[in-house]
Amino acid sequence: VPAVVDGTERILGRARLHHLVPVGEQHTRRHLSHRILIFHHDDTAVMVEVSAAQSALTHTHPTGVASSVAAAAAVAWFARGEAIEGLLPFTRGCVESLTTEQLVGVGCDLRMVERIGTREMLTALDRVIEMAERESDDVCALLGGAWVGEEAVACALWCVLRAKGDFRESVLRGANSSGDSDSIACIAGSITGARDGIDAMPSEWVRDLEKSSLIDALARNLYTAKTSGKDLALDLSLDLFGAERLAVRPEDEWGEDDTDVQPMPDLVRSLRKTPPPFAKE
Repeated sequence: VPAVVDGTERILGRARLHHLVPVGEQHTRRHLSHRILIFHHDDTAVMVEVSAAQSALTHTHPTGVASSVAAAAAVAWFARGEAIEGLLPFTRGCVESLTTEQLVGVGCDLRMVERIGTREMLTALDRVIEMAERESDDVCALLGGAWVGEEAVACALWCVLRAKGDFRESVLRGANSSGDSDSIACIAGSITGARDGIDAMPSEWVRDLEKSSLIDALARNLYTAKTSGKDLALDLSLDLFGAERLAVRPEDEWGEDDTDVQPMPDLVRSLRKTPPPFAKE
């Protein structure tokens, strides 16, 4: 949704921050003897490039791109097994590394890049440093409502720092805030989850998570793709939105006179598979 903030037209959306986690995340289970590392956490330059590019699929404001890089960087830092003390410096360094050429290359307007660049995201990170020792029941009272990307990432990082990296506490701090609480909790959980994996998550949260078996299977396939070095075709049964998009519905077979309806192809219908069961301890 386009809006004007401080005289600047921008997109007030955080959705890109929810779908970038595989750029730098890890996934763990107790019965696996190693961490499942997903793609680019171990290559900072590629991680920055890819997280910037995926942001531009929906948001090409330079601050939107910078906030995606910041969120991915935080995930990557913990995926490397690094200490929480280095989280903000590393995240800030990744944002600072974004060049004018990179921002324009993913679709940002040159005038906006020259005028704003990464300044808003860096300012938000500096605010996190200023507020890191301040306690509050509501992060949004300190760092803004998180209705824009830089605030959402800043609020999530504050929650992670105040929780000392604890998954449950960082998520609850975000979820119980007065602003865009779901975005804050999502980002905070992505960051802390990258450090300790599924074993650090409350078992009831994992059990009750919608499509948990699909998420688990997708993480395992991403791990296979990362470690094998091969290009793997994605099984459509692992499409998180496939059940809604590919299930047979009445409108797939018929429609009103003014509706052009194409029946679901037999091939697509046949690809709807039952996902593998969620791994049990």
